[in-house]
Amino acid sequence: MPGMFVSANVVLKKKNTLAISKKSLVDDDHIFLIKDDKAILKNVKLGLMDDMYVEIISVLFVRDEIITSGQHKLKNDTLVKRK
Repeated sequence: MPGMFVSANVVLKKKNTLAISKKSLVDDDHIFLIKDDKAILKNVKLGLMDDMYVEIISVLFVRDEIITSGQHKLKNDTLVKRK
């Protein structure tokens, strides 16, 4: 229709990135990591996302352990057990 427009971002090629399940997010831009048997709240910078996954742009390492369930009940520095 005349007078209408659209704005779009098209990603043609993306280098290796780290993506996590959106269910792992707390308060939209935080995750809990396990460090020394404690839950540590970490702010993360987000990139591209779809319905299930979100790209992590900030420093996060492949070996970092991310808490993916029950994290909404945690507080920073809480002792945790791995299953």
